[in-house]
Amino acid sequence: MSSNQNNKTNTGFILCTVAFLSGFSLMGYEILGSRILAPYFGSSVYVWGGLIAVFMFGLSIGYSVGGRLADRHSSYIELGCIIFCSVLFIFLVSYYGKLICSSISVLAIDIKYSALAASAILFTIPCICMGVVSPYLVKLSIKEQQEIGKKVGNIYAVSTVGGILGTLFVSFYLIGLVGTGRGIQLLCIPLLICSILTLTYPICKK
Repeated sequence: MSSNQNNKTNTGFILCTVAFLSGFSLMGYEILGSRILAPYFGSSVYVWGGLIAVFMFGLSIGYSVGGRLADRHSSYIELGCIIFCSVLFIFLVSYYGKLICSSISVLAIDIKYSALAASAILFTIPCICMGVVSPYLVKLSIKEQQEIGKKVGNIYAVSTVGGILGTLFVSFYLIGLVGTGRGIQLLCIPLLICSILTLTYPICKK
């Protein structure tokens, strides 16, 4: 196998790994987010509706911002820094999530809107950071300008499979084993791996 083919194989592996682990962490984070809200606002359809809306809102902003940034200058180092930012914000939620929920829950606000406000404060910025990842992965995967549809399809398929497994793992096992706060901290590990992979890949490729 030629050096060029090796590079393409390694690039595909790195990008698919990042897509899988980021999808895994994102959906696991959403499940754990509901557990942060539940003691203060319950787990009604209103709470879940607000949580899902906030996640989708944050991701939509991230997709838009990420697409513009990726078109200007997409690099593995930039992607690694963005993922590391998401790690920091998610890690902070594990410490301050309960305090923020507690502070909002004592206000004389309808529970639907107080749960939505707590979700917006806790999850919007991490979701924006996570949303930026997908356009970067797509941009980096199609630099060769060959089989673009296949490459983009693979990125989204692998990310979705990661999300499915993350949802099942967190809801079936992780919460019962370590609880919500520690579970959020452990979910930072796959994202930290993604950050390290993308930050070091340009150096290893040389």
